[in-house]
Amino acid sequence: FGFRRPGSLSVSRTSSMNVAPGYPGQVVQGFPVGPGQGQPAYAGYPPSGQQGPFVMTSADLLRGQTRNMVEAAQAKAGSQWHCDLIIGFLLSFITISDVYTYFNRDQYLQCGKDLAMWKLVDGLKLLPVIVFFMWGAYAKYKLRSDEGYLMDSKHAEVDHDAEASARVLAQNVSFLAMERARNWGILVCIAGWIAWDVLGWYWWSNRDECDPRLASSTQWSFTVGLVLFSLLGAYNCYNMMTTKPPENIGAGSDSESA
Repeated sequence: FGFRRPGSLSVSRTSSMNVAPGYPGQVVQGFPVGPGQGQPAYAGYPPSGQQGPFVMTSADLLRGQTRNMVEAAQAKAGSQWHCDLIIGFLLSFITISDVYTYFNRDQYLQCGKDLAMWKLVDGLKLLPVIVFFMWGAYAKYKLRSDEGYLMDSKHAEVDHDAEASARVLAQNVSFLAMERARNWGILVCIAGWIAWDVLGWYWWSNRDECDPRLASSTQWSFTVGLVLFSLLGAYNCYNMMTTKPPENIGAGSDSESA
């Protein structure tokens, strides 16, 4: 290898074949790599605090591939979590805007039916949705960014590791059980808000003297609410019907369980 300054890295091959860096069987001669001394040709080599030469095996290469898969999955989970945060902030902004409108305009508008109060309560309907949505988004992010879970998933799917499959299955069962509880909570909220929108439609239909601005905004609110929450409830019911119950995940073939 010759003489090189500390921190340098040299590579030789065990044969005359023209192999790519990181190829199993490649001999790596290196020294401890410190700040400002560059990075080794392959992540994790040479080991910190040790000197070469080292022979890179197939197991070393597989560990590097697993690490790359874990980091890619964690990056994807992080991006999804940021998108969910943006959605949560938008829903919160809508709620704050509805409350602000009530205190700065609606409460001063005259109406035989108390449509202003109805609109205030209607403006708060997104609060439980925000809670359940952010709870589910964080649980999903926590699961999909967990290093142990991701490594077990890789070993279970690619290496057919029975112990890793059992750990992945246990975590999936726990996650789906909480997801089912969240779905039931959302369904209860949806049923309540549909009933509230029906009440708003009834009050609006039987109003006497009422400010046209308040009547128009109330009509828009319960119409959008009825359509939106009916679609959301139907989707949630379909999702719960087509998702395998957590207690039955272990039943069936191994591929289905995974």
